[in-house]
Amino acid sequence: MLPPLENMPLLGLFVPDTFLVVEGIVAIVTLALSLIYVRVRVMQICNQDLTKRVKEHVDQLKLAQAKEIEKANELAQMRDEFFFIAAHELRTPVTIIRGFLSLALESEEKLPPPIGEYLHTVAKAGDALDKIIGDILMITRSETGRLKIDAKPIELTPVIESALHDVQCSATEKGVSVSLGDKERAIRVMADRSKLKEILDNLLSNAVKYNRKGGSVSIRAVAKDPMVEITIDDTGYGIPKDKQEKLFQKFFRVDHKETREVMGAGLGLFITRMLVEKMGGRVWYTSVEGKGSSFHFLLPQAM
Repeated sequence: MLPPLENMPLLGLFVPDTFLVVEGIVAIVTLALSLIYVRVRVMQICNQDLTKRVKEHVDQLKLAQAKEIEKANELAQMRDEFFFIAAHELRTPVTIIRGFLSLALESEEKLPPPIGEYLHTVAKAGDALDKIIGDILMITRSETGRLKIDAKPIELTPVIESALHDVQCSATEKGVSVSLGDKERAIRVMADRSKLKEILDNLLSNAVKYNRKGGSVSIRAVAKDPMVEITIDDTGYGIPKDKQEKLFQKFFRVDHKETREVMGAGLGLFITRMLVEKMGGRVWYTSVEGKGSSFHFLLPQAM
């Protein structure tokens, strides 16, 4: 049992002061906590207000972005519709012009020599224009979802032979030899026949147009289950290294002093990649400037 405080003079001197100090500390801590609480509440209220304002601003930006995207889509649709209608309307008069040119060339022996040469030049220009119109129509159909791909099992060799036959005339004029590789084993692919023909026409035509006189073009197909790889090699001018990454872009053409007179709009390779990918394949190439190029594409193999 502790003695009374009055019997402990030293303790009696310090206890009241200690209590006062403790009470003061408690008061200070309480005040500090109150200030902290008030500050936290003020910050919460400010944050809530700031969050609300930020959310409203973000919502406004999203709405404005959505309107801009909708406007851009409408403009793109209008552009595609314009190209489709313009190309479609151009095809009719071009077809008529080519038809009359064909009739005139059938009686070429009755025409003075310069006139016949001029008509041949015009006919080539008409063919090139018709090709450009067809390319624009195909791209527009693809970008508007109108392009139909009817993939089915087909024999590859007859399509290749047909494409080689079509390019033979221009190859002969330029003194370029074209050849088909090993035909021992029949190969079937899953593809749209007309679209495959378009791909082969584009690649073989380029291989001839961008080749040198006396050069060669060869095509071969190899089954690599579950795909078939078709390769077209040429001994042409090749593609400069700094231009290669742009090769499959729309309207891109390699500016080479030897081929500046070659007609075209720079759409063939863009269309080639588009069609190959739509049929479940891929296309790539290797090229060495001054030595030639090799274009490869894969298509699903059909059993």
